[in-house]
Amino acid sequence: MAPSNPGVYLPHWQVKCLTAPGPDSDLSLHVSFDNARFLFGCGEGTQRAFNQKRTTMKGLSGIFVGSGESRSRAGLAGVLMTAADAGISKVDIVGPPDMSQYLSTLRSSVIRDSITVNMRSYPRTSSTGELVKLFESPNITVHGIALIPQPVAGPSKPPSQYIPFDPHSSHFRPSRLSPEDAQRWTDQIVCDIFHNGPKARASRRPPPPGSKSPPREGSPHPANPFVNPDNTICSSIPDTRYPLPLPTPEDTQTQMVYICQAADIRGKFDVNKANALGVPKGPVRGKLTRGETIQVDDASVEGGKRVIKPEDCLVGGGPGSILIVVNCSESTKCDLLANPAFDKYQTAVNSDGEQARHVHLVVHRVPRSVWESADYKEWMKAFGERTQHLIADPVEYPDRTVFNSAAWNTLQLSIADSTIFNPPYVTSPRPPSVDLPPNTSFLVEGAFCRMHPPAPVTLLGVHDKDIPFTITKEEAESARETIRQDMPEYSIACDAAQLSISSALRAKSSSDKQIGEDIVVTTLGTGSAIPSKYRNVSSTYLEIPDLGGILLDAGEGTLGQIKRRFGKEGTLKLFMGLKMIFVSHMHADHHLGLNSVLEERFRIGVASPLYIIGPSNIALNLQESASWQYAAPDQTALRNVRFINIQRLGFKIETDFRRSRSTSPSEEPDDEPVKEALDEEALKQRIELKGRSVDSDILSPWEKSPRNPPPNRQTHPLNASSRSPSPSNRRQSRTSSPAPTSDAESEKEAIEMDQWEQESIEDRRCGRKLWPFTHVYNFSPAATRDHWWTVRRMLRDLGLSSIWAPVVPHRGRAYGLSIEHSSGWKIVYSGDTKPSEELVRAGQNATLLIHEATLEDDKPEVAAVKGHSTFSQAIDVGKRMKAKHILLNHFSQRYPKLPKLPVFTPTPSTVEGAESTEKEYLPIVSISFDFMSLRIGDMWKMQYYMEPLSLLFVEAEEEGEGEDSVIGAVRKDVNPTLDGNENGQNKNHKNSQPSTKLDGSILNEESNGQEKGKSKKEMKKDKVRLEQKGKRAASPSMDDREVKRRSTDSSITSEEKMQVDGEK
Repeated sequence: MAPSNPGVYLPHWQVKCLTAPGPDSDLSLHVSFDNARFLFGCGEGTQRAFNQKRTTMKGLSGIFVGSGESRSRAGLAGVLMTAADAGISKVDIVGPPDMSQYLSTLRSSVIRDSITVNMRSYPRTSSTGELVKLFESPNITVHGIALIPQPVAGPSKPPSQYIPFDPHSSHFRPSRLSPEDAQRWTDQIVCDIFHNGPKARASRRPPPPGSKSPPREGSPHPANPFVNPDNTICSSIPDTRYPLPLPTPEDTQTQMVYICQAADIRGKFDVNKANALGVPKGPVRGKLTRGETIQVDDASVEGGKRVIKPEDCLVGGGPGSILIVVNCSESTKCDLLANPAFDKYQTAVNSDGEQARHVHLVVHRVPRSVWESADYKEWMKAFGERTQHLIADPVEYPDRTVFNSAAWNTLQLSIADSTIFNPPYVTSPRPPSVDLPPNTSFLVEGAFCRMHPPAPVTLLGVHDKDIPFTITKEEAESARETIRQDMPEYSIACDAAQLSISSALRAKSSSDKQIGEDIVVTTLGTGSAIPSKYRNVSSTYLEIPDLGGILLDAGEGTLGQIKRRFGKEGTLKLFMGLKMIFVSHMHADHHLGLNSVLEERFRIGVASPLYIIGPSNIALNLQESASWQYAAPDQTALRNVRFINIQRLGFKIETDFRRSRSTSPSEEPDDEPVKEALDEEALKQRIELKGRSVDSDILSPWEKSPRNPPPNRQTHPLNASSRSPSPSNRRQSRTSSPAPTSDAESEKEAIEMDQWEQESIEDRRCGRKLWPFTHVYNFSPAATRDHWWTVRRMLRDLGLSSIWAPVVPHRGRAYGLSIEHSSGWKIVYSGDTKPSEELVRAGQNATLLIHEATLEDDKPEVAAVKGHSTFSQAIDVGKRMKAKHILLNHFSQRYPKLPKLPVFTPTPSTVEGAESTEKEYLPIVSISFDFMSLRIGDMWKMQYYMEPLSLLFVEAEEEGEGEDSVIGAVRKDVNPTLDGNENGQNKNHKNSQPSTKLDGSILNEESNGQEKGKSKKEMKKDKVRLEQKGKRAASPSMDDREVKRRSTDSSITSEEKMQVDGEK
């Protein structure tokens, strides 16, 4: 039931653990009143956990972020967007001082104008440890304490010269604001990103075509890009020339403590007491029930008036319950234990002689080094025997799965092939056996505590759709055997498929080995828009022998999926081999997990070169985000993260480079400046651009013509040095191709830099910026030199013979990727796109095409509006580019488990032309699942597994469980900045295509539920059995026919089907 009337206090409330710290989650407490709900902690995967745990998001009023660590708030953007799409109109965000700065870094991809976000960050003007009231509502008042560690001594930096706060000035630079003014500016950015009022919408009005921002009166320079023609400020513009300042290391280590006090309970009015006290009937009694003191006439007392307090006539009332949420680290423990704010809760009688307030529950998000220390245990004990404590260790946590549905689903799939489908086995699902203080236990998902009326901590019962997955690798065979006994038809079909595969393997020739067949594709996230129980959002990992790994997109939760799929040792191996990350576009479901991946890579000690290819706003986000940069062990490790602007890869770049020896890149000499001279000849190789031989430091086609700027190039006035270089400068740049150097060396070499690059150097000197160390944003000579040097090094380090990132049609600018290796294999990735001719040209003769297939074939109009492809459209793209293998992913969340798939034969067929006959190999097609690892050479096996998979998923599970289903969450999905669509609705398509029977006839609504007395389930099974008989007669090799199988979206209405699949 949805909360109602949040302006009225209703005393009943409880605390439930939505997620506990783990490999793919962090602490998240769901605090619910009868008319309001709050969230404490918002790590990656929180929005997905709402669906998995059948918890409603409706009524969400406030989110309290626990620390400056990225881990504790990396899920905030996803929760806000889903909350907006679910119809929530206002949310308060409470957190550490840099909270608004964190959200502001996402301004290029996270925008919702249907929700208002009120920032309540801990004030920069408050001192460390000061108790500050941060939030107040009729239900609850929250005071916060920021535990900020002392600055770590380091090399001295020039003092920062702050500028006045004047957003209308042409000299305005956000990176040069004082910490207080920067907090004020980023608060304004968040207000601009999330605001459903007319004022905010007016501030984001685009200027008329051809117009320029008027100069500020008295200023010789034009106004900055934040000033609109009507002199309003649009602060949320992600302009790479105006970056935000980098938070300090202390900001990222700040820990928050929240003291949550519910409103006092007034109690019930006692008529007998009121009569005895002489309280007259009427309005004065109402004052007492509202907590007001009154006076009554009484001649026996001095003055003739007697004071009556509310508690004299109310029974059953008292102070509201208290919840304390503690986030603390080893470096902030001393400040916490010495803070006097807890005295009134811990001592029996405080210094004023008042009784200590009873705290009903304290949740501790602290590592073992803190909670196991004697002084911390004494601090816990001081709250009294009645206080209950829950410990959530963010470091040494029990390995318990959060997303149980996906885990069980993968275990069932592994019966078909355990080498392809890899369940996320757990290692130690139980908390450690240690002695804890009284009333203390470890926090686990489902822990529940009723705050009023007060009750002990309990564990909620397990829902049948969320049975905990506690299977270890050693217990896998036993678990699979249990499933076989419970699902005999599916097991028999799996055995038959395996026998068919064995027969096919015996018939295959040992000489059939193909180039690239040993590449393993691991699909970490195969869903679109928002994560569901069964499919996380986009991420695909390529494991390439003798080269390393490539990560294609990194949606929210990618790091957790990596940890679950590969385990601790496998994650380290993956990061050591990771060579490149490709981000296809700026929609949030494709990049929100990138920072966590980079941070974890540094934290486990990997500092080797890593190339990131993506839009320039990805670089801006990385530059402004602190946690991943401060995790780097040294500056060299940070320099090794090399960014390539995808806008400059819109044409085919080829090189004749061949690896001289068959060793892995890890065995080559380290990339140190002292050895740069050894590679000079390799770096001077020539590059082929669409067949034209030119020097490797060539300018891009757009740079050749200043009249044709590249797509998305900033058009705000710059100084003359930022324009395209003159012919003499171009000739000079071709004489040599030096590697990117330090800022001082760049100045010494007098490399031509524009105004913004010079300001960037100054920002680094003053500590306002760290990364990137090369010029990545614009098309100046310095940026051109750095770009082509990095591209050459990437081609050499990965052994690639060509790379091409074509622009593909989608909502907002998006890119595909085509890479070809010197050994001959070629992999193409579509990203999000409609059928693209440019992608077809770029991917000719691909070894593997990974293409999105968001919607089924009866929804081409919806796919066109949303900028996506249907299944058959994706396969057709692969056929036209003559791809040998096609892997489909990015499925609509309307297909929770198994979408329909048009199946094509993997065997050769003959196509006769007018004068000759040639053999054409139709592509081998496969769908993908989360946690699936598939060798390209084994992709043909998936055709045989489609029959058992059809049986496994014949009875689809409803996704619309609870009040906040995935379907309801994405109904209003739209990004107005990227998509140019204000309402996100396709008004021309209100109803989906009618369902069809297996013979192609229209399925009448009256016969949809029952046919000849049979239930829906029986009808589905009958149809699958008929399909199996036809398949056995025809063998797995079929012509271009659709697998006749009911879609798994039967629980979703036709209107919902048409509205799903917005792209964040």
